Amino acid sequence: MTHPLNDPAHVQNLLETIRSKTPRVLRIMEVCGTHTHAVSRYSFRQTLDGHIDFISGPGCPVCVTTQADIDKMIAYARIPDTITTTFGDMLRVPGTHSSLAKIKAEGADIRVVFSPLDALKIAVDNPARQVIFFGVGFETTVPVVAASLKHAMRQNTKNYSVLSLHKTVPEALHALFSNHHRIDGLLLPGHVAAVLGLEPFSFLPQLHRLPSVVTGFTPVEILHSVKLLTQMVQNNENKLINGYPRVVTQSGNPLARKEIVDVFYQSDAQWRGLGDIPNSGLRIRPDFSLWDAEQKFQPSLPDDTPSLTECCCGAIITGQMKPVACPLFKNICTPENPQGPCMVSGEGACAAYYQYDRHFLRKETADNHGK
Repeated sequence: MTHPLNDPAHVQNLLETIRSKTPRVLRIMEVCGTHTHAVSRYSFRQTLDGHIDFISGPGCPVCVTTQADIDKMIAYARIPDTITTTFGDMLRVPGTHSSLAKIKAEGADIRVVFSPLDALKIAVDNPARQVIFFGVGFETTVPVVAASLKHAMRQNTKNYSVLSLHKTVPEALHALFSNHHRIDGLLLPGHVAAVLGLEPFSFLPQLHRLPSVVTGFTPVEILHSVKLLTQMVQNNENKLINGYPRVVTQSGNPLARKEIVDVFYQSDAQWRGLGDIPNSGLRIRPDFSLWDAEQKFQPSLPDDTPSLTECCCGAIITGQMKPVACPLFKNICTPENPQGPCMVSGEGACAAYYQYDRHFLRKETADNHGK
């Protein structure tokens, strides 16, 4: 693309092209939660209404974290004399009986960090206390977590450990589309592809016959990728296209991928809305067992985790429902009183709809009534 990434004239031209080329209303899933927020923020949902139906996917790491894993984090945070560290989005996600924010208010030492390296520094500064970092995220954040564990090993900082709840995106998409459904094309996450490259996503057009475009996060990049998807649908083509070439390459980032495989191995994992998915989780290798929180601690965990009443986050992140179709949305579930992770996370679909799409909600509610 030769146009500036936020050129208003080019954005308008792309919008007009998409409107003129869509043979019918196309259901396009934006896998990444950041793309969901961009679609809402730039009003693409409204401006392309009647042409593109944007569907949210399982690309918000907080949203796909199961209630059982939230309960597990709460149990670890209650271990006496520990400091637990987490990204800020996890604090207010409700577990079965509590949340990290609530037990922090009750006295648990829970600290928000921007990087696992910040958590490692806390461990170095507090050698008499155990420091646990809650590892939640996709391939984008995992290399830095791996680096923190390597640093801890080199420094012999044995009071630092990671609870790995990391998940991998390609395996989740394979599970989703093995059973799914009514999607015409995919906007794939540019930051994950920057690490993995294009090849791990090649099964989408080959096996599931889904036109797919890896895209960036500016208005021009998103709309350009939507245009590519409409062209593929129109031409009955199933291809994987790199719509983010300024960042993503065919092979991705080999150094980042090496960090991941040096420290983690793939294992089965539970996903909210998708259940158990083979090889979609990342566990810490035995060489780093001294820094593996699951090997170091055995807190008392709940016997069962009944589902949160009426929260539809699992259906929303698998494209089965729009946020406005959830009976809790906006009435009970708000950013001030979140009932599930989709309203808490900065990448959550419910948070995006609530923040940016209020003037569009009445029509969306009518369209989704009873679904």
